[in-house]
Amino acid sequence: MGDDGATGSSLFGDYSAESIEEMPEAQQRLLAHFDDLRSRMLDEVETLLQTLDPEIGQRVYEIAFKPNDAVPKRDERPKIEIVHLAEQCYLAHGDDDADRRRVLQFALVAHEYYDLLDDVVDDDVAPGRETEVVLVTQLLMPTLLRVLADLGEDVQRYWSDRAIELVGAPLLEEDRDPSGDVYLDVLARQSDLFGSMTGAAAMAGGADTDGVSRAREIGSTYYKCEQMLLDVAQFPDDEDRWNARAFFTENEIARLLDGWRAEVSPQIDELPEPRARLVRPLFFRSSD
Repeated sequence: MGDDGATGSSLFGDYSAESIEEMPEAQQRLLAHFDDLRSRMLDEVETLLQTLDPEIGQRVYEIAFKPNDAVPKRDERPKIEIVHLAEQCYLAHGDDDADRRRVLQFALVAHEYYDLLDDVVDDDVAPGRETEVVLVTQLLMPTLLRVLADLGEDVQRYWSDRAIELVGAPLLEEDRDPSGDVYLDVLARQSDLFGSMTGAAAMAGGADTDGVSRAREIGSTYYKCEQMLLDVAQFPDDEDRWNARAFFTENEIARLLDGWRAEVSPQIDELPEPRARLVRPLFFRSSD
């Protein structure tokens, strides 16, 4: 197992080794941090998979934590941004290294579990690989529950309650006629994929109710912004009837993004500055 050296992207656009030096200082600082985090993430993946039979663990790694042809839509696994946000929300309140590592493990497994599940629901799995992908999700779930148990009953309950809301989102897509209002409702429900993780991370660090709520908003807002920009990038090639560009003009999308960023900015400012400095660049292109 190892880093495949893939480049990635965030709300400030695609990044690569060639483009980093052209970015503002805040983005450069974030990407330097990402290099370290990516290495630590892969270490945590290896730790998690050691609990499985080696052959099975290797299959889980290849499907869930490495770019592969069974679920080909993403060219980078595991996803780094949500793990980064979860870690920063934890460190805003806690400093125990063992719990910080558990938070990384939780965010890693939770995101990749739901991403694989989403691929199955959306028929984005390569023909003939569906059973394999479903079985991998079933191996990830007990791994996720074990990590949550280590983080404590309150964290486990907090995340579980919000996971129910999240899984209801695709059911709404099936049952309701597409419209801008319904799109935003479904997006808000889906956004708790990230909000539940960052909120749980803050709770694991000992945050009070306001701190948990603040962390949840940071994660949820990042998801909404990211999904909206992904829809714009995929349109008109994406034939999904739920693409944002089917309901909103570019100006309307820009206003939505500006509004979400304005709402989350005070929440980021409440983080301790070392943490805020590593969160702002995900939302604001020119933050230094």
